[in-house]
Amino acid sequence: MKNSYSRLCLKERWTMFTIFLIAGILCAAAAIYAFIKHYMTYTVTGSVLAIVSLLISGYIFQLNMRRKEIKKEYSYEFDRELFAKERTCPKCGASIGSNVCYCPRCGTKFH
Repeated sequence: MKNSYSRLCLKERWTMFTIFLIAGILCAAAAIYAFIKHYMTYTVTGSVLAIVSLLISGYIFQLNMRRKEIKKEYSYEFDRELFAKERTCPKCGASIGSNVCYCPRCGTKFH
């Protein structure tokens, strides 16, 4: 139950990050458009501001995606270790199935 709650929080954080990123990009685009429209002679400055804001938002997005990949790899390794521990008998070390209630070699019961 605790794991599903933490995954829900991660999903909510990802959704909020996406919403704020889109809102930030839209605000930056509106500000740049107003700047260019008001100061028509400064189109080079407006273009530079647009490129810089897009690069910054892309960099932030890339950082978040990299963190997500690292967490995925870490959780995969952690799940693999847990899976390996669940497949052996704690008393004799015999390999057992996932639906087995007792060890076929030594007879130890599992809860």
